[in-house]
Parts: sequence; structure tokens; C-alpha cells
Amino acid sequence: MKISKIICSFFLLLMLNACISTQNTTWQAYSSSVNTFNTDGRLAVQADGKGHYASFDWSHGQQVQIMDINTPLGNTVGRLCKDAQGVVITDAHGHQFQAESSSILTQQLLGFPVPLDSLDLWALGYYRADENHRITPDGDLEQSGWRIHREITKQGEPKMLSLLSLSKEALLIKLVFQQFSQADYHQENQCFRQPEI
Repeated sequence: MKISKIICSFFLLLMLNACISTQNTTWQAYSSSVNTFNTDGRLAVQADGKGHYASFDWSHGQQVQIMDINTPLGNTVGRLCKDAQGVVITDAHGHQFQAESSSILTQQLLGFPVPLDSLDLWALGYYRADENHRITPDGDLEQSGWRIHREITKQGEPKMLSLLSLSKEALLIKLVFQQFSQADYHQENQCFRQPEI
């Protein structure tokens, strides 16, 4: 399949998503309860005038969350893993990189930040209670320097998250969700870290 067809298919998916979804304007302060979920979908990033497209598989357990980033053809580009010790990124060649903050680490490796530290809360309609926030007149959340737009499907029960859009200065990140389940997801208690030599 040609790259142009892949890109056209992605934008068709974005347009279809816009037709069947509506904005969720309800934001709540995050409580101490842990929300687990398992989801996948498409990822689009616009940074410095360039577009990047991928797919993702994202699981959030009681103690660990993992996001696999894949090419449009399905090849794994890398894995982001966050636990109580920090963030680990494993690239396609098995090399690992670690930091306390996902934004710092992804900025160094990808050239743009991915706020995995708060992304799970924003996806579920929460804002961090320990940080300043603002709800815009049209229902978007502003926090940690990001503007977050969240949409849910109009059709079906329960209502499913369909789009999460993050913007910060010249950076735009869009996640289009194909499925979103808040069922318990069993996984390891911490990220795998390669032993130091």
C-alpha cells in the first residue's frame, strides 16, 4: 500500500470520527482511585510544520501503563512504559532510555514532548488536582501548558472516548480511538528495565 493511501485513510478516519462524536465538556478533579483501561487507535502529530502518523496500543493497569507506538504498516517503533520509578522508552532495536518525566524523555528522543504523566487522566476526563487548570468557554481543559480537547461517541452505550487532542504552541497531537475498555487489565507491576552493565 502506498504511503499516500495510508495518509488518506487516516484522514478519512478523522473525518468519520468527527461525524459520529460530540465534545465531552465535563472535567473532574482526579481522585485517588486508580482507573484501568485498554485501548488502541491512530496517532497524528504536527510539529514544526511536519506531520507524523502512527498507530498505538495503550494499556493502563493498577501500577504500570504501557503505550506501544507502531508505524501505519504495523511495525513497532517503540514502547513507552511508566511506573512508580519513572519512564522507560524502548526503541525498535531494544535500546532503552530512562527519565523521571515522559515529556523530557520524549522531547529528547522524538523531538516533541508526549505528556504520558497526565495523558491517562486527561483521557478519562480528569484534571490533576495538584496543578493549576482552566476550563475554556468551549469546554476544553488547559493544564501544564497544554490545551486538551476530548470527544466521546454519540452512538452506543456506554459512551466511548473517540478523540483526544493536545495542543501546545506549534505542536498538535491527536489520538483517535478505535476501542476503549475500562475493564481491569492484568499486567506486570513495573516496567522492564535492562540490567546495567
